[in-house]
Amino acid sequence: MLLPIKHYKFNADLMRRTKDALRERNHAGNSSEYEALARLLDRMDSAKKRFTFKHSKPATSFDAFADSGNAILEL
Repeated sequence: MLLPIKHYKFNADLMRRTKDALRERNHAGNSSEYEALARLLDRMDSAKKRFTFKHSKPATSFDAFADSGNAILEL
């Protein structure tokens, strides 16, 4: 299964953004999900794990999504 993720929360800066949101209390409804995400990211970092598949490639444009079969342009 392919799962393309193109969202700021799922980029390489996720840990910093999550910790900033918690520190600044800048998250929706003081959500406990951010605290759980921070714990998960800490565990992943300690175990040297990541969200991406080892053969994943950056998708920096629509064409990159189309080339991977994750986007179709219909005219």
